[in-house]
Amino acid sequence: MAPTIFHLEGITNRPVQNGPKPKLQRTRKDTNRHCSRYRWLFSLLLLLFIILFQWRYLFVVLTRIQNNHDFYSSIMDSPIIPNHTVRTKEDFIKAYHRLMNLPKDSTRRVAFVTFSHVKEEDDDAEKLFQFLLPAVDTWAAPLAREESSFSSSSSSYGYEIMLYVVLSHQSQRPFEKHCNAYKNNKLCSRLRPIYVNCPEGKRGTGPCCKQQEGLRTLFEGKEYPLYDWYGFFDDDVYLRKEYVVKNLQLFEPHFPMALTSRSNDAKYLGHLDNTCHERGPQFQYPWGMPIFYSRGAMHHLSKGLRANGLVKQCNAFRVSHDVGNAIFHWMHSLRIAKLPPMASLPKVRSDYIGSHWVGRSDMEETYHLQPRDRNKPKLQPLPKGSFSFYETHKLWTSSPELAKPPEMHQLFATMERRWYTNVTGYRQTLTYARHREPTSWPEGVWHTMEVEDCNPTKRKEELQGL
Repeated sequence: MAPTIFHLEGITNRPVQNGPKPKLQRTRKDTNRHCSRYRWLFSLLLLLFIILFQWRYLFVVLTRIQNNHDFYSSIMDSPIIPNHTVRTKEDFIKAYHRLMNLPKDSTRRVAFVTFSHVKEEDDDAEKLFQFLLPAVDTWAAPLAREESSFSSSSSSYGYEIMLYVVLSHQSQRPFEKHCNAYKNNKLCSRLRPIYVNCPEGKRGTGPCCKQQEGLRTLFEGKEYPLYDWYGFFDDDVYLRKEYVVKNLQLFEPHFPMALTSRSNDAKYLGHLDNTCHERGPQFQYPWGMPIFYSRGAMHHLSKGLRANGLVKQCNAFRVSHDVGNAIFHWMHSLRIAKLPPMASLPKVRSDYIGSHWVGRSDMEETYHLQPRDRNKPKLQPLPKGSFSFYETHKLWTSSPELAKPPEMHQLFATMERRWYTNVTGYRQTLTYARHREPTSWPEGVWHTMEVEDCNPTKRKEELQGL
């Protein structure tokens, strides 16, 4: 019987002999056909890898935004991003880079800035001896490294804090005269004066000018270091500085924003009769005292400060610095977050960042309500000296309940409550209709917004003619 001949593709045609079967030899075409069943799986894995790689950076960004609440909406509403053109992933990343690429050569420091005046006569040097020197001997005294709650390798908070005092040129000679006395040298060395060309006065132009020129000089002066945060407040304020810094660490200093005590709830712009007639929520804004500006906010506001914008707005609305800076910030659409509350003496609470009315002799005879019976409150005068910085310092540090503030997560149920509503009411004013955003104005130019410019009736009539 003749042997069977197999004609198989890819196999040499030859007679099949008795014995072991021949091995089949695969060609390249057979190999490709065999692997084709796994190609779809390999392609799918490669596609997933490419997608994850492309979105990896965005995931990092979104993770950071989640840790620092409202950052996404802050970028979307930020006045630094022109025309609010963030629409796609690429736009968002560009906007994020623009905000983050502000100068970062700071050394994690906080500048505490107050303002005051000093007179020549010893009897009239009350501000120096009852406010400034006791402040640097109590709450603003430098902390030992081992006592600081911020002594870590990644942060120098706690021993990088400086108290600046803004003084007019009229106060320079008496300030130096009193500080040259041997008994005051140690405390005076803890104060760093900033002399500015401003008028004296408890309210109005004087305080507005000192805030404007003091912050501008500190931020732009080459002789001063760069800070992450710039705080400004009255000289009769006692601050728990470590507690304040803990709150500041929750936010990004490169982003243009400010923080103020949440006891300064949003109010209508201006004061008394000098207010905007508009009563919508977009015309409400928190007053700024005390207020802490991020380094990004100082970049954002610096052109307006150089143009004398804060003083002009204070004069237009006939208000002082704490009310005037709210108008100035509102015109710049500056985002404001909340610090824990602060109350005037004698009210104290563990979550307060400090006290107001400290060191004021006119408060010694102040009467306060006894909380035992609210239906029949009893008026009782406070003992003499109860408002001094030393008594206030003893009050805050001697009580275990007051000495330890609450943890950050206990202050706000959610991070959303840490921000005031981002208002854009300035874009409804005549000033905006005529001149647009202050950041777009030429250097040295400030178009003052008058009280009438936010009058809805007048605004409607003039906008129809524009």
